[in-house]
Amino acid sequence: MTVSVPIYLEAKSTQSRGESGMVTRNEVDHARAHPGTCVMGVWSGIKIVGDEVDSCSGEFRLLDFDPDAGDLRPRDYDWWLPKRHTARRTTQSCICATNRSNKVEGCGI
Repeated sequence: MTVSVPIYLEAKSTQSRGESGMVTRNEVDHARAHPGTCVMGVWSGIKIVGDEVDSCSGEFRLLDFDPDAGDLRPRDYDWWLPKRHTARRTTQSCICATNRSNKVEGCGI
């Protein structure tokens, strides 16, 4: 009896040499939840001719995707604002404009 195991493909493309690429938190979480079944397809060195992709350009590589086996670095973070009652100071927001003499108009400032 043959047991089929799903293979999950994440595809990335770039005009660069493809030495690194951005992966999302969900992509990393998915690969960690499905070890040994995730692959990364990377098409690098893509050329654009006019407004068309040259489909013969570049190189395609298919790699095992184990985010913990490579060099995974955080690129950005989610920062959640503190609750209103913990803020040091709050002000009402408004949209202001300055006139030629740099006086603020429209806010009562």
